[in-house]
Amino acid sequence: MSGFKIAWFAQFPERAVIYPDIPKDVELTCEQQKVIELAEEAREAQLHTWFRWCVNKSKKNRSLKKKLTVFDNTLQPKRCAKSEAKIYSELYYDERIKPLVMAEQDAGNELLEDETEEIKAEIHEKYEEQLTHKKRTKHEKNILDDDADNNDNEELDAEAIMQGIDDLPVICQCFAKLVKQKTRFMVSFMFAGPDPRNDWDMTTLSCHPSETPQGDSFAELYQTADSDFLAAFQLYAEQIFPGNKWKPDNKAESSEIGGIAEEESEEREEDGEECEEDGDKDEQGEEDEPNAQSTDVEEESQLNVDEGEANQYMESAIPIPGASLGDASDA
Repeated sequence: MSGFKIAWFAQFPERAVIYPDIPKDVELTCEQQKVIELAEEAREAQLHTWFRWCVNKSKKNRSLKKKLTVFDNTLQPKRCAKSEAKIYSELYYDERIKPLVMAEQDAGNELLEDETEEIKAEIHEKYEEQLTHKKRTKHEKNILDDDADNNDNEELDAEAIMQGIDDLPVICQCFAKLVKQKTRFMVSFMFAGPDPRNDWDMTTLSCHPSETPQGDSFAELYQTADSDFLAAFQLYAEQIFPGNKWKPDNKAESSEIGGIAEEESEEREEDGEECEEDGDKDEQGEEDEPNAQSTDVEEESQLNVDEGEANQYMESAIPIPGASLGDASDA
């Protein structure tokens, strides 16, 4: 993507967005150039995501070979016929099997007491792992349950969310085939939500698995309509997702940032006090050192402001058309 990257930033320079008031012939400072580089890296990642969904026509059947992950487990849960022993256990457990189990458990407790400390430690470790796993899955519910539609079951891990987004084309294609098989209907999909790959900014995607006999999808024949749908759907999604809750760990990160800011403030105060003491000790040659320290602080503060500006203008730099997953089989 290097050639495209050069052409893109030549036509849509990030400098024109972040520093519109600085003439092109004026050389930027090192701090400002660093902000530009960060902005270009973020834009390149955004372009990679967009092209991954919208292009990739050469791998039409790749998604057919992909494991269906969560979607397969949801619509086609693995079941097998119960064995005769299982049926017997369910019908006569209390009166026939439970006494034997309790006797074996008591014997196991006696044997465990006589084991070495090493074996006891190993058993205790396995026991703690079991408790940890049980606590983690205690409140989990089937995603198809009527009472499971709540925010407590939402995925919060960024890696898992990105994997789920990557699985959307496969999910859409399989569900579309199921709908076609059961109803002879065709179906399209629209998705919107905070995207970890886009710094948790709102991302809107569409997927149109059906094609005309000529091999054209809805997005290819009606690009304007598809973009209009996505724009309206994003406005709708932004009403559902409050801006301050786009990032799952927003509160935790805010606390960390606040703690870092406090530490930096304390360090700056200590540095200022040291500079004042040095100025008192050496009145002739050291009077300008506090001013130098203050200048360093101002430059560091300006760098932080510049980085904030880069993040602020990142998504408003060059608006990319409404992203579309295109054909689910193309992903």
